[in-house]
Amino acid sequence: TEFPPVGVSLLSELKDPDAAPTRPFVLSGRERHSSSRYNSLGYPQRAIRTTDYLYIHNFRADRWPAGTPSKYSKATYSANGSLVKSTDGPDHGGYHDIDACPSLDFLIRYREHPEYGPFLGMSVDKRPAEELFDIRTDPACLKNLAGNPEHAAVQKRLRDQLMESLKRTGDARVLDGGDIWETYPRVSSLRWFATPDWATQNPETVPKQEWLDQRRPKK
Repeated sequence: TEFPPVGVSLLSELKDPDAAPTRPFVLSGRERHSSSRYNSLGYPQRAIRTTDYLYIHNFRADRWPAGTPSKYSKATYSANGSLVKSTDGPDHGGYHDIDACPSLDFLIRYREHPEYGPFLGMSVDKRPAEELFDIRTDPACLKNLAGNPEHAAVQKRLRDQLMESLKRTGDARVLDGGDIWETYPRVSSLRWFATPDWATQNPETVPKQEWLDQRRPKK
């Protein structure tokens, strides 16, 4: 089967900074980065960026974007995948979609600090399903304009552009829910986390992962 390239060459723009742009926006996406939350599930995002705006669609906003805050330090499971025994790790010992670094250590250490404390939440808190930022006036993307009536037209336009592009390129997240992304095995080591409320309340929404069940630490 042949898979012809679908991209557009940027060579003309690299050679001539004054050349006309080859397209008016850039698309980006994210699935699983590491073993960072329940069942090593990913944090599926798709985004569209124009000269003026960044629009992000978070498909599973009930998950933690930077990883669950804490994990089990030890866990064993039965043959059917039920948790048998576990030992909780330290509070704020998670966030494994952020690599270990002094800046994260600093934010965790000073999470109650009146000046520095809010920055941990900006980095790790759950996000709404839609985010919209005016990158001209808010380049750090701290003020979410999604849901603001004054920006409703921009939000709808970018949402429609993003979804049309994802459908046109056959992205599984918009064609059939995207759970196929969760079926791809992780080769590296796994971490184990408590079952979140959304999975307890709606177990039918938990993706099937035979590869994960085979690697659960057994009693």
